Amino acid sequence: MKQRSSRQPSYHWRIATPSEQKDCYCLRAKEYSRYYENIPKEQFTDEFDRPSDGPRRVSYVIAVYEDEQLVGTVRLLITRHPEHPNLPSEVMELMDVNWATVGGLVDCSANELLAGELGKFAVRDCRNKVQAKWTTVTAAGHLAAELGLHTLLVIMPRGVEHVMRRVGIRFQCIENVPLLRNSANRNRFLLKYHDYFLPDISRMRLKIDASRLKDAESQSLEMLAAGSKDGPSLWWITPEKLLKSVCPQS
Repeated sequence: MKQRSSRQPSYHWRIATPSEQKDCYCLRAKEYSRYYENIPKEQFTDEFDRPSDGPRRVSYVIAVYEDEQLVGTVRLLITRHPEHPNLPSEVMELMDVNWATVGGLVDCSANELLAGELGKFAVRDCRNKVQAKWTTVTAAGHLAAELGLHTLLVIMPRGVEHVMRRVGIRFQCIENVPLLRNSANRNRFLLKYHDYFLPDISRMRLKIDASRLKDAESQSLEMLAAGSKDGPSLWWITPEKLLKSVCPQS
């Protein structure tokens, strides 16, 4: 019988190459489909995975390795930049954010704020999953510090925040930042991924056929989306605080 090596695995990260990005999208699909409905089987990607917006790069997919095996991924988006006021991101598209409030958290005006967004976090089973999760999130902190970002934002429910706490990372909640439900396309998105964004729909055991959302009337979408409380909240952490976090012993 082949014995498992007692050597501690090595964890390292890098910005994913185009071929590695595809592997990251596959990892996302596999891990997200374990918990949520309507996740593509092969690759889970969206319009925010674009590598650039004009001359400035605004999207980074990070790949994390246990030795030479891909075990984790996370995406860092530039969601707020003084020179590029209309950068698209999930935070900009889905949350009713008061940027003066966000800037005030880091003693910065809204007009000068450099903010990033973390998302599409996924880690597979591996030899030390706690270390893999910590390495994946702090990798984004290292990149954010290199980019000079003031803060990192995350849209996540409290259950995911508890996962972050268990690996030694403490985000802070920004209160009173609701999900936007003021357009048919936004409501289609929220309803498609209702397990994450509108969990009351699942609790009420309502079934949503994602294939029919495209043709649903705006009023019907609005009424259905209005029937659930927000699942996630908006959380923040500075890159400096993230990099000071300590991975607990697993």
